[in-house]
Amino acid sequence: MKGISPVVGVVLLIAIAVTAVASIYFWAGGLSAAGYGDDEPTIQQISARRVSCTPGAAGTLQATIINMDVTRVDTNLTLAHDSGLVTVNGVSIMPGASKEVTFNNAGLTRGKAYVIVGSGQVGQAVVVC
Repeated sequence: MKGISPVVGVVLLIAIAVTAVASIYFWAGGLSAAGYGDDEPTIQQISARRVSCTPGAAGTLQATIINMDVTRVDTNLTLAHDSGLVTVNGVSIMPGASKEVTFNNAGLTRGKAYVIVGSGQVGQAVVVC
C-alpha cells in the first residue's frame, strides 16, 4: 500500500497545477476581452426599399426604411436633395422591421440618386428617384 500513496500525491499535484493554469488563463482572457478600451462606435444599418418619387421643386419621396440591425433604431432621417435637406424626426423601427417614411417639399430629379442619412449612430441608405 505504500506504493499507491506517492502516485495519488502526484495525480493530485497535477490536478491542482492544471486547475491553477486554467484559472489564470480565463482570468487573464477576461481582462483583455472586447469592450475594454473599445472606442469604435457601432453603426446601426438601415436600408431603403420600394421608393416612390414625385420629381420637381416641391417633390415628394416616399421610401420603406428597413432596420437591418439587431437593436431598435430611434433616429431622425435626413434626405439630402437638390435644394437642401429635408428631415423626418422621431423615426423608430424595431429590428428586422420596416417603416414608410415620406420626405415632402424636396427638390428631386428623376433618375438621380439621393442619400438618406440617420442621426446618431445610424447609417445611410441610397435611393434613386
